[in-house]
Formats: sequence, structure tokens, C-alpha cells
Amino acid sequence: RSESLDPLGDAPPSESPMAEVDAINTLPESPRTHADASHTSPGSQATLDSEPSANEPVIPGLSPAAETIAGAMVGTPAYMSPEQASGDTDSIGPAADIYALGATLYHILTGSPPVSGRDLTTVLLQVRSGRIDPPRKSWRAIPRQLQAICLKALAKDPGQRHGSARELAEDLQRYMADEPVSCHRGSVLERCARWARHHQRLSASLGAASLALVATLTVAFGVVSATNQRLLLSEAAERSAKDAAAMALVSEKDSSDRAIEEAHKARIAQQEALEAQERAQDAERIALENAEAERAAKQEALAQQSRAEQTAEFLVGIFQAADSLGLNGVPFFIPRNTGEQLTVNDLLSRGKERIEQDLVQDPAIRASILNSIGNAFRFSGELEQAQEALEESLRIRRELVPPNEADIAKSAHNLAFTLHELGLYDQAEELYREALEIQRRLDGGESPETASIEFNLAWLIGQAGNPEESAELMRHVIEVRKEQGDPRLLSIAQIGLAIALLETGDKAGAALPLTAAQLRLNSLEGNSLLSSAVFEFAWGYIDPFGGQAHFQKALENVKATLGDQHIYTGFAHYLIAEKLAENDKFDEALVHMEQAWAIAESQTRLRHPRIVFLANLYGYVLTQLDRRSEAHVRWQTFLEAQEAAFGIESPRCAEAWYEYALFCNSRTEATTRRDAFKIAVDGFASVPVEEIPPSLLRSYEDASYRLALLLVNQGSREDAEEWFARCESLRPLVASSTDHDGLYARAERVSNLSRLGRHDDAIRLAEEYHDHLSHLDVTGEKARDLREHYYRTEVVCYANAQRWSDSLARFEDYRQHVEPDADGWFRFSQLAASAGKFCLTSNESEQALSFRSLAIEGLQKAVDLGWRDWDSLRGNSNFEPWLEDQVFLDAFPRLRNDTSSETRIRDLATETPAGDN
Repeated sequence: RSESLDPLGDAPPSESPMAEVDAINTLPESPRTHADASHTSPGSQATLDSEPSANEPVIPGLSPAAETIAGAMVGTPAYMSPEQASGDTDSIGPAADIYALGATLYHILTGSPPVSGRDLTTVLLQVRSGRIDPPRKSWRAIPRQLQAICLKALAKDPGQRHGSARELAEDLQRYMADEPVSCHRGSVLERCARWARHHQRLSASLGAASLALVATLTVAFGVVSATNQRLLLSEAAERSAKDAAAMALVSEKDSSDRAIEEAHKARIAQQEALEAQERAQDAERIALENAEAERAAKQEALAQQSRAEQTAEFLVGIFQAADSLGLNGVPFFIPRNTGEQLTVNDLLSRGKERIEQDLVQDPAIRASILNSIGNAFRFSGELEQAQEALEESLRIRRELVPPNEADIAKSAHNLAFTLHELGLYDQAEELYREALEIQRRLDGGESPETASIEFNLAWLIGQAGNPEESAELMRHVIEVRKEQGDPRLLSIAQIGLAIALLETGDKAGAALPLTAAQLRLNSLEGNSLLSSAVFEFAWGYIDPFGGQAHFQKALENVKATLGDQHIYTGFAHYLIAEKLAENDKFDEALVHMEQAWAIAESQTRLRHPRIVFLANLYGYVLTQLDRRSEAHVRWQTFLEAQEAAFGIESPRCAEAWYEYALFCNSRTEATTRRDAFKIAVDGFASVPVEEIPPSLLRSYEDASYRLALLLVNQGSREDAEEWFARCESLRPLVASSTDHDGLYARAERVSNLSRLGRHDDAIRLAEEYHDHLSHLDVTGEKARDLREHYYRTEVVCYANAQRWSDSLARFEDYRQHVEPDADGWFRFSQLAASAGKFCLTSNESEQALSFRSLAIEGLQKAVDLGWRDWDSLRGNSNFEPWLEDQVFLDAFPRLRNDTSSETRIRDLATETPAGDN
């Protein structure tokens, strides 16, 4: 332990027993499309007057909760007695509760539970073995008597433990009274010290006299020695000078060279005398400094003793609370009609109450105890109580004079990790960055502590929608851990990098670090089922064909390790449901969704913001089973939980309403959809725009745009113009890193004016921007996407104004900038089909035939490049009239190397369109 003066210590907040579980939290969101696809990303499909289609939501990793396991073993594993961990119910009695009290004492003294491990199985095996490191191994300042009390309560044999909680409290009281405790006799020196403390008047007199004598002799010896040395050196210098003078008189006739030599010797002797005098002064100064250091050491020893006594007194109060009725029993087995039952968390709560009552005076001790209590609460899954204790600990440590930066960094990291688990991402990120800045200043950025903070910050950033920065941080963590030589922590960092790369869509890049981590962990002794589950989760995202099998295996491993009700068990159920829904197996998907929802409701109270993806998929599955009213009930339950957690006027709650508005995509839900978007944009607008996280800023911009479209469709063009303007003001903030010279924003302005019916204004701007575009020097894939998007906007603008020849002319520009792949040409075909459909409704049949030819051309090129997604034609309103057109149908038999293609297209034409396009 690096903290040598903190009697309670700080447990690091992550990569402890749950490090492999924490890696699950960084698993990415799978790609999803809303029931009406967003217009906002460059290259996305655009239609003339409607929002595109199909949303398939996904849930990312959720935060960890308390470890539990079904069966005979119930409770926090690190606090279980060996007989409980063995499942021997016949041997469980009051002694098991003494063990739990001893474990609590151990955690408060050292800052960590008596046992730990990478997974539940490892912890239980260690508990059964009875092997526990003495508390003094963590911190040498813990008194031996206090250690003996703790280890007696933690004895493997129940008969060797204290007989009752009262007996344990009495031992602590004897320690406080400086009397012999029942389990530690003490050395001769300790007994002499105790005699001296009990005969204080005599010992104080002797001690004071001894100290005074030692101090006096020490100083006097230094002063006398220095004085004698100066006298001797002075006499020697005087004699040397006299001898030199005598020699000079006697040797008058000697040569001048001889005289010069003797004078030189005299000067040397005088210089040596001065140097000796300076050495004597240094010796005197060192003697005084040593005496002062000895006094300071004694004062520090007294201060440490005072802190230990305060800690012991605090512990006595906690354990006396366990027997508040004065009964000679233990807390967990007092009958309900005679007393109360207290758990470990109850004891921690009592301890926190004692601190709030100012029963611990030293602020550093208060902060350390609160920090340990907060970590213990978090370890047992009581996150809100952990947050309260850790916030108070951090506040006290920031106010200490002088401040201890290492302690502040640890407290900030602990609190950040807890807030992260609670889903309070903004506050967590701020504290992670504060802790990281302090730690880098202390150690240069290459220590295990820095790597741990960076790992958790990278995980959070990935969840918040910035996988690129997450991957960059993970790479630095990997480099640091390569130097540190811990293979398990290195593998965890590689898993984190793989998951960040998955979130960017780089499956090939993710496979490399994931494989390296898997090979290394498989070679380590004691590799756990939980580690295997992490790999199954990650491979499920990478493997396009075996994803369901990987997730099923992950579910089995997580259930075997963490039990049926752990949050990661729910996460695995969700992923399996998602795969089943992709294959239209909605009845089977619903079974897993119900289990995932029940676990999320019990473990998070639906307050974690990422439950929104669970609500999305649940609603989708219920809708496919014709149970849409139930889906709305689930959504309302989730929205109420979000409002309770964040308040309705907050960006986080606004995100939930935005997702609900996207879910309400049928024509009969238009009013609900509009109202939900309005609540969403009001929530986003409740804070300054610079305070909204980038991932939520995109939702704010899209919600404003979609609200404007709904208002246009409902005839409220004046109100719609306000929201289009809001959308345009947000666009530069959302696309600042990808929008070359404001090109995307210009296209949006043209599109918005066109939708508002201001065709002349839209065309004037379109022509102005078109001339500018021809001189714009932009290269690269993103630039090509932007050009394509702009030309598509011009096509729509002229078509909306029914200037068909101009629209066809812009198609020629568009053809030159189509993204040269199957998807790019399919978008080209879709836009041509949509424009042709618009011509038919306007009785422009000749122009419609020209657009039909373009649609056929685009679809042919898409198929030549490998496009085979025939299902995307089904229900696509843009192709509806052409699926009944003979010329259009005749173009398709040769596009597939079988004779069934024409029949397939005709079948598609007769199917009922799904959704609201």
C-alpha cells in the first residue's frame, strides 16, 4: 500500500474482483435504425416529404450491481463465514455473525474486504480456506492488539471466535482502556509500556527526567565538542604563526624564496583552522536538528496513537449497536420479538451516523472512514449510500490544510466510479478527469493508479458516444501495462480496446487485441467463467453468423458465476432477444426480453439512462406481436423512472423522450409523437448548449428537425420555421468536425426552405451554393459523401417546386458523385423512384418515365456490385408504383441468376407495407 499514514486506506475503485465484469460495461451498441431513419448523417437516404424508416434499437452494457447467488449461500461473499461459504447450513449459528462483524472491522481497518478474487468462485474458495492476511500486512501502524481482536473474530473454526458481539465489544473496550485483551498477551516491552501508562505520575517523572537528560547531554556534548575543537585549532594556529615568525627572525639571511614558502605554509594552516571551525559549527547544527527530529517523531507517534484510539472508539460504537438491547447475542439471530436484525450494511449505516454526529474529531480520520464505508457500500451494491459517503469524504479531503493530493485523487476516482455505475455520466467524467490530472502530476502518467483511472475514463467515454477517444486512451493503458508486467490487467485493457473499436465499426481491428487477450488469459491459472463470458460477449458482436450462440454461452457463464438476477445476466438476455428479433423469432425474443426487463427493474429501478435501448427493443418486439399498447405501458414506466432520476427538464430525461417520440411512428400516434418531441427539445433547451454532451447534442438537433417536419405536415408552417431555425443553429456544433465549409448546413437550409413551401428562396440558395460547390476543393470519403448529399438535396428541392427538367439535370450531377458501392447506387435508385412517384401524383407521366429509367439504372448497378437486400424493397413507399410497372419488373430477371426473381418482385408488390414511411 502506498498510503503509510492512513489507518483505513482507500480501496481502488476498479479492476479489483470485478475487473472482468467491468469490461462488459464497455460493450458497444449495435447499429440501429429508427422507425423513421434520421436525416442528419451525411450519406443517409432522403425522401421528398417523409421521414425514412425502420429502427432496431439495442442496449449497451449496464452498470454492475451487488454480487448474489441463488441457493443456500446468500449474502455478500467477502463477509461470509467459512461454514456459510461451504453451504453447511447445520453448522451456521451465532458464530457466523461474529465472523461478519470481524470482516466489517477488517474492511474499515484496511480499506478492503478480508478476501477478494477475480470472480465469485475464487472468493468463496478463499473464504472456505480460512486464509486471511493479517491487517498489519496492509498497514504496519495498526496496533497488534487490534489486529488480534480482528483475527480472532475471523477464525476459521467457529469455536475459536468471540462468544458474542458483547464479548467482541468488550475486547475493543479493553484495548481502548489500555488493558490486556483476551486474544493478545503482548511482549515484555509492551507490558512495560502498559505499566508505565498505568503509573503515569511516576513514569511521567522518570520519563521527563530521562528525556530532559538525554536532550541536554546530546546538545551539550555537541556544543562542548565543537567549542573544544575550536580552542585546539585556534591554539594550533597561534603556535604555527609564532613559529613562523621566529623562523623568519632567525633566518634573516636565508633567501627570499625560503621566506615566501614559510609564509605560504602559515596561510595554509590558518585556512585549515577556519575550515575546522566551520565543521564544528556544522556538527553543532546537526546535533540540534537530530534533537528536533527526535521530538517530532515522538509527537507523530502520539498523533498516530490518538488516531488509532479514535478509530477504535468509533468501531466500539458500531459493534455496540449490534447488541443495542444489551442481550448476550448476535445481531442476525436475535428473535424479532426481542430485538432487531442488523446486516453488514446496517452496521455501515450506523457507522456513518456516528460520523455525522461528530463523534470522530480528526477530519483526516473522518474522511478515511467515510471513504472506506463508501467503498464497502459500493462493493455490496448500495450505490446511492456509497455516493453520499464518498461525496462527504472528498469534500473533507479537499478542505484539509495542507491538502494531500494523492488522497484527493483516490477519493475523486472512487466517487467517479460510483457515479459512473449510477449512470450519472457527466459528473463521473468530470471527476475522472480531475483524478487523472492530479495523478499524472504526481507520477508522470505511467503508474498503475494512472492506468486504472484512464481505463475507467475510456470506458465511460465509449459509453457516452465517443469511441475514438476511448480507443486512444485504451492504447495508452495497454502501453503502460506492458511495462508493469501484469498479464491479467494487460488483457483487460486489450478487451477494452477491442470493444472501443467495435463501437467505431472496426470489427477486423477489434479481433486482434481480443484474440491476444483471450490467448493470454487462457494461459493463466484459474481463468474464470466470467472471463470467458466477456470474450463470448465481444465475439458475439464480431461474428455475423454465430452471434446468438456466443451470447447464449455468455449467458450460461454469467448465470453460473453471478446468479440469475445479476445485471449482466439481464444484459445477456437482452442480446439474445436482439438476435432472435433480427431473425423474426419474436415469441422467443419476448421470453428473454421479459427476463431482461425484470432484472433491470429490480437492479437499477430503470433509472440508468442506457435502459432506453432495452425499452426500444421491448417495444419493437411487442409491436411485432400486435401488443403495441403494452409497449407504450413499458415506455411510460421507463419515462417516469427517468423523470424521477434526472427531472423532466434535463438533457438525460430529454434523450428518453426523444427515443420515445421515435418509437411513436404510426399515423395514429402523430400527436403523441409531436408532444414527445416537444418535451424532448424543451428538456435539451433547459441547459446552455455548451453543457450538453456531444452525443445528446445530436439528438437535440434531430428532435428539432423532426418536430419541424411534423408541424409542416400538420400545417403549422410558422411554428415549423422556428424549429428549422433551431436545427440550423445546432447543425454547425454537431457537424463541425465533418462539415467542409458548411456544406452540409447549406444543404439543410435549402431542404428546410423547400419543406416550408418557400420554393423560390430554396432554389435561389441552391443555385448560389451550387456555383460555390464547383469551386470547393474537398477530397476524401467524407467530402464525397457531403457532395452526394448536397446534390440529392438539389434534386428534391427542384422536384418539390415541380421543376422536373431541372431536377433531372441535377441527377446528372448526382450521378457523377454517387458513392461507388452497392449502397450508394441503391440510394440513387431510391431517390429516382421517389421523384418518379411524385411525378405520377402530379400527372407528369413523361417525366415519371425518365425517373423510372434512372431508378432501374441505379438498381442494376447496385446488384452488379453485390446488392442483394431484396427485403429493403418491401414496404418502401418510394418503390410502390414501380413494383406494379411491367417495364420495371422486366428489368429484374437478369439481375439474379435464377428465374424466381420476377416472381419475387411481384410478390413484394402484393405485400402490405409495414410502418409509417
